[in-house]
Amino acid sequence: MTGATKAAPLPLELLTDVFRRCRPRLVRLLTRHLQSAAAAEDIAQEAYLRLAASSTPVLNAEAYLTQTALNLANTHARLESRRAVLRAEAHALLWEGLEEPDAERVHLAAEELQRAAEVFACLPTRTREIMELTRIEGLCAREVAERLGLSTRAVEKHVARGTQALAAALDRHVRISPRRSS
Repeated sequence: MTGATKAAPLPLELLTDVFRRCRPRLVRLLTRHLQSAAAAEDIAQEAYLRLAASSTPVLNAEAYLTQTALNLANTHARLESRRAVLRAEAHALLWEGLEEPDAERVHLAAEELQRAAEVFACLPTRTREIMELTRIEGLCAREVAERLGLSTRAVEKHVARGTQALAAALDRHVRISPRRSS
């Protein structure tokens, strides 16, 4: 009998033993990668849960667990980076170079934000989910397509529809004009 040996899904008890044995090393690796012990613990646990829930046959559970954890850590780091950029952009838009906003500007901004939230809530569920993944979590169309089992083109169409709906709703109302410097 020649050829590669076929792997079968590992029993949960064996997976748990592998996780317990390699968890300290895995958490150290993830902590160095993420600079956060708490995030490392969470991601190590998530990697174990994904492996336990998977029906994919594996030959080397420790390597598979490590690679899954590193993939999750990369996604986590990318999301955190995207959130940091969004926070910085929001801070710059809201605070840099501006004096205390007057009551009218605050009111108009709140109305515009409310309109956007209402339109967003009325989007079809799939379009709203895709908009959240691409615009808030920062995933690319290919990643969203893989996660949701869609084609990249379908994801792009949902993003276009959602963006058009939001823009149309906001364009129907007077936009807040930027404050002119005197």
